[in-house]
Amino acid sequence: RMVDLKVSNDKLMARALGLVREITAAGTDAILSALRDANWRVKPAIVSLKTGCSPDEAHKILEKNGGHLWRAIDG
Repeated sequence: RMVDLKVSNDKLMARALGLVREITAAGTDAILSALRDANWRVKPAIVSLKTGCSPDEAHKILEKNGGHLWRAIDG
């Protein structure tokens, strides 16, 4: 699945909500908050929800793992 997207319209918002929900099992309010805090970027929002870290820390974790989401949340 392509999760490297930034929400920029309603269609992408719906897709982002579905992707983040599928991967994290989080509720809509938590997902929207995580996306907002991550500047509407899906990967850092997912890492933040899965690990409990801040969006800035999520970005660092992703960078450390070459941008690979699964490595970032499994490592």
